[in-house]
Amino acid sequence: MHPDLDQLLADRGFLTRPEVLEHGLDDRILTAAVRDGALLRIGVGLYAPPEHARLRPEEQHVIRCHAVATRFAGKVVFSHHSAAILQGASVWGVDLEHVHVTRLDTGRGRHQAGVAHHVATLVKDDVTEIDGLLVTRGARTAWDVAVRETTESGLVIVDSMQHLGLTDHDELLREARAHADWRRARHAKLTLTLSDARSESAGESRSRYLMREFRLPRPDLQVPIHDEDGVLVGISDFGWREYRHLGEFDGMLKYQTGHDLAHEKVREDAIRRLGWGMTRIIWPQLAGARRRVVAAELRAGMEQSRRQFGHLAA
Repeated sequence: MHPDLDQLLADRGFLTRPEVLEHGLDDRILTAAVRDGALLRIGVGLYAPPEHARLRPEEQHVIRCHAVATRFAGKVVFSHHSAAILQGASVWGVDLEHVHVTRLDTGRGRHQAGVAHHVATLVKDDVTEIDGLLVTRGARTAWDVAVRETTESGLVIVDSMQHLGLTDHDELLREARAHADWRRARHAKLTLTLSDARSESAGESRSRYLMREFRLPRPDLQVPIHDEDGVLVGISDFGWREYRHLGEFDGMLKYQTGHDLAHEKVREDAIRRLGWGMTRIIWPQLAGARRRVVAAELRAGMEQSRRQFGHLAA
């Protein structure tokens, strides 16, 4: 390829088809580069080095956002789950092949060439800048996501944005009031109501949604467990004090500054000796028919703990 394109690819990590054509090359060059493994096609008219394939989907999405900015600079604000990703939030169950933008000009809403264009009013306080890109702020991003996505996928993102301090409950309520006349506003408000800044991962958010779906009691989050001397033994993702039962998502009980694999079994045994039952949830159990199974296991575990340890409940 042209040396200028090689330098551009090295500097920012992507090339666009118009840039290639502007340098006097044609589609045959791109086709050959992809065939030979020198380039990887990562979107409509968008190419990256082959090592791009090793990036996480969210990292690939960020690159797509920067590529879109070369086509629509000053005309769009990155929004919806694209804005959430650019701000570092966790996502689940969203289409990462499409970049979402809200138009600042008179353009219309449409899906075209890997970009979803939305038309909506944005005020000055709705917009910030990240790495040279205009991006909707936390509360507006959370609202847009809650309106568009399913409750479960929206909950993952809104939980994460609150946990990261990108927005808070009061800001979300103000956003809901300001857009109460929007289509799907009631759906979005449910997502915001269910959200909780204490949720620390997509798996924890999805586990809470599963509990709601199968009408399990709403848990407390990040529950500290102390021994008889008041020493912290661990912090559990979920807890039901009235049942003397704890829930953990796909990982180890948190303790102080991190996880200690060698001592995990010891801690769990210590907690059980203190009169707590525990159910662990892993990622595959959150999908398909296994959701009902893990919900039944959790319910049974809670009832067993209440029978066994209920007399210890505060």
